[in-house]
Amino acid sequence: INWRPVIWGMILQFLFGLLTIRWEIGRNIFQCLSDKVAKFLDYAKDGSAFVFSDTLVGNGVFAFS
Repeated sequence: INWRPVIWGMILQFLFGLLTIRWEIGRNIFQCLSDKVAKFLDYAKDGSAFVFSDTLVGNGVFAFS
């Protein structure tokens, strides 16, 4: 196993955690990213409802939930 990417991943995870716990700007950045991802997922749900009908998507079929 190549340990270099594992260690870099752990360092980045620690730094992101520190950024979000310590500073308000870090929380704001991650909140903004979270909002954008949620909006994108809503667009994907609306698009799949258009293509596959609202009954498939609305009932919570596994592939669309």
